[in-house]
Amino acid sequence: MCPTAPLLLTATSSSAALLPTSSSLAAQLRQDWRSAFATQPLEFSRLSLRIDGVLPEELRGGTFFKNAPARFERGGIEYAHWLDGDGYVTSLALDDGMATWSARYVRTDAFDNEDASDAVEWRTTFGTQKPGGVLANAMDIKLKSPANTNVMLFGDKLYALWEAGPPYALDPHTLECQGASDLGGRLRLSSSHGALPGTVGVAAVDRLLEAAGLLTDACSAHPREDARDRQNTVAWSWRQRLVGEPAIEVALHNLPMAHASDDDEATAAPAEPVTSTLHGVAFAPHDMALSRARALFVASPTRVDILPFILGIRGPAQCSVFDKAATLPAGSTSYIHVVPRTDGNGQLDGAGGHREALAVAIGQPFHPVHSCNAWDDESDGSRVQLLVSCWPPAAVRRLAFVGSSLLGSWEELRDGDFSGVPMTNLVRFEIDTRSERVISHAILADGAQLDHPKVHPRVHTRESRFVFATLGRHDNGGDEDATPRPPQSFGCVDLAAAGGSGELVDAWHAGPRRLVDEATLVAMAPADASEDVDERAVWLIAPIFDGETRTTSYVVLDGRRLSDGPVCELHLPEGTFVPWGLHGCWQEPASS
Repeated sequence: MCPTAPLLLTATSSSAALLPTSSSLAAQLRQDWRSAFATQPLEFSRLSLRIDGVLPEELRGGTFFKNAPARFERGGIEYAHWLDGDGYVTSLALDDGMATWSARYVRTDAFDNEDASDAVEWRTTFGTQKPGGVLANAMDIKLKSPANTNVMLFGDKLYALWEAGPPYALDPHTLECQGASDLGGRLRLSSSHGALPGTVGVAAVDRLLEAAGLLTDACSAHPREDARDRQNTVAWSWRQRLVGEPAIEVALHNLPMAHASDDDEATAAPAEPVTSTLHGVAFAPHDMALSRARALFVASPTRVDILPFILGIRGPAQCSVFDKAATLPAGSTSYIHVVPRTDGNGQLDGAGGHREALAVAIGQPFHPVHSCNAWDDESDGSRVQLLVSCWPPAAVRRLAFVGSSLLGSWEELRDGDFSGVPMTNLVRFEIDTRSERVISHAILADGAQLDHPKVHPRVHTRESRFVFATLGRHDNGGDEDATPRPPQSFGCVDLAAAGGSGELVDAWHAGPRRLVDEATLVAMAPADASEDVDERAVWLIAPIFDGETRTTSYVVLDGRRLSDGPVCELHLPEGTFVPWGLHGCWQEPASS
């Protein structure tokens, strides 16, 4: 299972240069942060939003979808962790200078069961247990999918994604849930909710467990795109090897985005996926990066003791801890697993089948958070560059020394206490697959707090210069393991500046009591694959939570001039809010 709470909550913080420093404001901001995680009990259909400013022409006719946990209790029982919260999908439809907004829970079977009884009836990944203590939870290894992490467009459907289960199909117009999906026959789908994403590796045993509804495929919540193949999204699924050596089996699926007909995508025969095995990995990677020729997974130095989960004591994510043996001794290291996307002749299109993954030692114990981009060296096919937001080695060693799980304390985080969790830095890894060596470079010499890093959509898998991210502290104050703060800014980093160590060249701060959510980037104008791209010519669209009014709005920022502030802001009715959320996607206008 793949816990992401500290990966998200501790990976974003406000710029120290921009935040007022008074103790009273800091205390108020902590209260505002907690308010951003209140349950949203209501659903909404096509609310008209007030727009301040002018909606950019390129955005008209498009729709911004986003997913987030939004319910955090049942029957008076508070969920153990924010990431156990029930998924809540929102759509912001933009047309002719108007904006309409809808929001609806992902009504899976498990959600409907609990909604009808107003009681917790399922165990969940991050520690929520059924009432009744250990006796009620022991040996119950089925997990509820909250479907709360991301959304993806495929065919004529929108899909709500989670890290450790199947995707759920939604009507993109009404957001009505239409059930779990096998993506047109690409995934093994359990007959019952909450099965384990795993494999024994013995065909007869796997078939028996599948028939009993105990095994499924997990469709990751982090699909990727290749700018040179914009007709396809690359989704990936995984299975954990349940017996023998630790290993994760992954599969890369090309999902055609073009609407060839009005038929459901299930009628089209899926292309053979690229499959591989990440040996020695006990904990499923949170994210993947794509270069044109490779898929890259950075594996965290963790170990999993699943027995407390089976005995009904903990959730599976709580059983994942930083491995002291792989973290503290000299020479300890994380690994980058490199999976070829091409066949033996170097062909990408239609390539499928099993590929041997290359595990390359980084040389230090980094913990990956979110992948940004990767590209192959055009002059040397053995080299590839990778951009990832990471927890630095000093922080990973500290957490390993104290025996911390990857989750940390949700109670402390929810209350705005970030002292126990790391800052997140942007890191560039230069990988030589021939010599099996890695050189790591921290972007921004003083260790700025950056997460949710993104590049222009037209440069995915290509060499990129500018990275947009939620901006935390502009430096770490000389402490590699400094304490982050809540997210309040967006920034743009020029990777080529300062001799290649990068420079923060632009930023926008939302305000003293406003919290920024992850932004989605939309290209300002269409471009052919052969054309040069102005990497800063993007619109950033993101929700903003106002702690003073307890209201959410959406801002649109010009990536060329972040510091000028929003070109327009779209306001939900006063008092209407969306809890601080996760990831989203953009549906281009039909004419694009």
